[in-house]
Amino acid sequence: MAVAALAVVGVLASCDQAPTSLTPDDALHARGGQKGGNGGGGGPATGDVVILGEALFGDVALSVNGNQSCATCHEPTEGFAAPLAGVTTRGSVVEGSVPGAFGDRKPISAAYATLAPGFDDSGRGATGGNFWDGRATGELLGNPAADQALGPFLNAAEQAMPDKACVIYRIAGSDYLETWVAVWGDDITTITFPAGTEDVCTTPVAQAGELVALTPADRAIVETAYDQVAVAVKEFETTLNVFASRFDQGLLTAVEAEGEQLFSSKGKCHQCHDTKGDALFTDFQFHNLGVPRNPDHPVYPFGVAGFDPGLGGFTGQTADLGKFKTPTVRNVAAGSNRTFMHNGSLTSLRQVVQFYNTRDVLRVCEGAELDDAAAWGPDGLGCWPAPEYAENLDTRNMGNLGLTSAEVDAIVAFMEALTDG
Repeated sequence: MAVAALAVVGVLASCDQAPTSLTPDDALHARGGQKGGNGGGGGPATGDVVILGEALFGDVALSVNGNQSCATCHEPTEGFAAPLAGVTTRGSVVEGSVPGAFGDRKPISAAYATLAPGFDDSGRGATGGNFWDGRATGELLGNPAADQALGPFLNAAEQAMPDKACVIYRIAGSDYLETWVAVWGDDITTITFPAGTEDVCTTPVAQAGELVALTPADRAIVETAYDQVAVAVKEFETTLNVFASRFDQGLLTAVEAEGEQLFSSKGKCHQCHDTKGDALFTDFQFHNLGVPRNPDHPVYPFGVAGFDPGLGGFTGQTADLGKFKTPTVRNVAAGSNRTFMHNGSLTSLRQVVQFYNTRDVLRVCEGAELDDAAAWGPDGLGCWPAPEYAENLDTRNMGNLGLTSAEVDAIVAFMEALTDG
């Protein structure tokens, strides 16, 4: 895997991830845990490890100000993506535990995330990994979803814990400690946390580090336990892979069935949102769709220098700039407060399909037209803004599909039928 530094304005830094002392198969040792394929992503897992993972997933105490958990950005009623109302105040990115600290990208759904293969860019194009840029590769803990779970607790724009030790300190004082001990043993209860740990763990810092003064032995316990946190979260996330939509049950209406046919033919959606096999509706690859900027984005709005480099910011390859991971469209219609694409620039599923349909047909929006994202497209102003990054565009699968308005509606209806019960 080639990973190099790239000097691009506004590159999104990877979350702080330390080498692991936990082997991928160690999750099998968690009592009640059960691994499936894809490096432990198949599942579903059962037993205490899932109960523990769910508790960790929803614990706001695992943030510097005690106000944010994994579930803040991955809300069950929103298809395990972020709701717009309440937590998202600017540009569809989420404000972190520290007021005024915003992430760069709209949170991607945690459902079906454990089924992603490990990141691989040795072939003709990169595949796999988690996060929009694939940087959670699966190399550390054997599954990209576990690697992904290592990041947000320490990310200054997310849960912002100053030290891995703070996460373990909170768990040691939690009401689910007994479940932790049942799964991973009682090592964390032997750690001697020094006076002042509470002050350290409630003080935001620019970058997490070893700020709690621990003995080498206790620090080693923290390192192992922190990896165990990520594995438990991943095991819980395997239970979100339920395949329980009306599509899976064979209950599509006539319009939805028409949409399914269009999805895999004239609409070309299947070229990236693969419908083969288990119908995960993703090719696990990376594409530049020419998505416009979001006018309300706190980092990359109209009129600023730089752009979100996407995959290229991780691999360091110019050919990867502006490319983002294909998300599954399962549960894409769940909830009522959704925005779409990596930056949340599109505001409805119909607008998304129309963007694929007419990106290269309509004129370019200008001036005040750029301020109203909901009005972009043929149903509104009759224009699309220029791409955030205009190189490496996918012109084979989208841009001028010739879909009628009724066909657009049918594809949307089909995607709505992919919501799990």
